[in-house]
Amino acid sequence: MTVQQVGLGGGSRKAIRTKDILKAAVTNRRQAIDTFLKELDTNKDGDIGVDELLSLMENVAVQRRQRKWMWFAIVALTFCALSTIAATVGLTYAVLKAVQDTEVMPGS
Repeated sequence: MTVQQVGLGGGSRKAIRTKDILKAAVTNRRQAIDTFLKELDTNKDGDIGVDELLSLMENVAVQRRQRKWMWFAIVALTFCALSTIAATVGLTYAVLKAVQDTEVMPGS
């Protein structure tokens, strides 16, 4: 894997050649790696630029934040569901107890 200086305009930036990464990746996950690298190379020039890498890292950070809030929502909704079930069971028990204590008097 090589890091190359790629000139753009008057400046230069570092980029990683995706072909070099694919040559180094001799595993059974080559298809998955190839797909991932193609998704990472957003401008389809064959290089993964710093901008593309930073974009990926920002997306990872956003997804982690979203996952944290999703777990919070799942726990909160589970608590609400269990509270509703407990209230229903409690009210059912209270109604049954109230009906059990009621007696019908003859002649009334």
